[in-house]
Amino acid sequence: PLQSAPQLVELLLTLMATPGSAVDVERAIDGAIRFKHDITESGRTALDQGWRAGPDNGGYTFGAHTLARTLAAPWLSCLGDASWGENVYHEDHQRSGVRDVSLTGRTHVRLREVSMAIQSPITQSLSTPTTNDGSLTLGVLRERLRTTQGAPAFWSDVDTAAFRIAPEEYSAIETIRFSTVGRAIAADVLRIAGHQSQWEILPCKPGIAWHDRAPKPALAKGVPGSMLEALPESSISDPWLDRSKLSRQAQLTTLWSLLLPHHRELHAAHAFPLVAVTLDWDDSIFGQLILSLGEGREVTSPVAASALACALAARRIEHRCAAIDAVVELATYGLLDGAELGRQISQLFTQGQVVVGSRIATALAEAGRALGPRSGPVLDAHIPLLPVLCQRRDGHAFAETTADLATSLGRRIVLPPELAELAGGHASSALARAVRRIPKPI
Repeated sequence: PLQSAPQLVELLLTLMATPGSAVDVERAIDGAIRFKHDITESGRTALDQGWRAGPDNGGYTFGAHTLARTLAAPWLSCLGDASWGENVYHEDHQRSGVRDVSLTGRTHVRLREVSMAIQSPITQSLSTPTTNDGSLTLGVLRERLRTTQGAPAFWSDVDTAAFRIAPEEYSAIETIRFSTVGRAIAADVLRIAGHQSQWEILPCKPGIAWHDRAPKPALAKGVPGSMLEALPESSISDPWLDRSKLSRQAQLTTLWSLLLPHHRELHAAHAFPLVAVTLDWDDSIFGQLILSLGEGREVTSPVAASALACALAARRIEHRCAAIDAVVELATYGLLDGAELGRQISQLFTQGQVVVGSRIATALAEAGRALGPRSGPVLDAHIPLLPVLCQRRDGHAFAETTADLATSLGRRIVLPPELAELAGGHASSALARAVRRIPKPI
């Protein structure tokens, strides 16, 4: 945590200029609330200058300002007099605020409410994580609730705290019910724990997106559980598709992984439309999502597998390397469902989402070599792809890796009819030669 107001000013100025890490963002949020009365006149002047030096300083609208400028807003004389302190969670459970079911809008609401909290009696963020992965331990939350008992809390702090509690601590959640805010957080945790997602992939404009068909539980006295929703229309609104704004939006996407440290599937669902749309851009900004996929504690779901498939096809080599690392990490700990990854790659092929399959083929081959005798899940990922290889110019690359992995692992593969016919014929194409190398049942 930050130790002084000058450190806070320095960090905010740094974040205004360049996208920072998610941990730095959380440090800024925590420091903005704790040191809100300690910003000196020289600090305010420095923040004013940082604001004016940044892009799009004409209007205070989402999509035109970075999160650091949002946090710094209460101290900026260049914005004039603004009312920041009304939208907080009081003892009577009254809430107000902007509802946006996308994680983008949800992140923005949280940052705006922190700015409001700076002008209110709130003295601490209840949801500040206790570890670098975004987790909040129940013991620390319990102590914060005791310290701030009777004080208001901004409403997004309540459900952010609920999502940061690890599932293994859910059984002890009743221990925070001694305060009004604690009871609201405990109720949210129980609703989150009881929610069973039913994911389906839907077309949207542009591309495709995941949507949860299951009814969403209302969080904290009737406020919609926006983080449990991932609607295509909200996830890829126009600001996200404006390349000129991507560098500024990168700070928001950086924050996502720490908002949902124990819900990687939900994180992937919210981010997937952005990933699918920007995977072939040089300035794509989904690197943090790729890294977080490899940190999951559960077997890869269809949603996470589809995001990982897109990452394997990314244009930027650093993103593909991060995807390879995620595959290796998940496979090493037995968490990679290779067959599901293959199904999602095949689905992306058939829907025209991935046009450079050779990137995926090369990335999977690298992952297989890195895993060695533990590369079974990578071979499993190739099996669902076999039926579509005849229709792809890069099909031979997948067939070569299938042959290499099956041979090294001592496995025999049943070929689909079209490949079996090709293997038994006299064709001399690269695909035919590769298919003949695949070990087959005797």
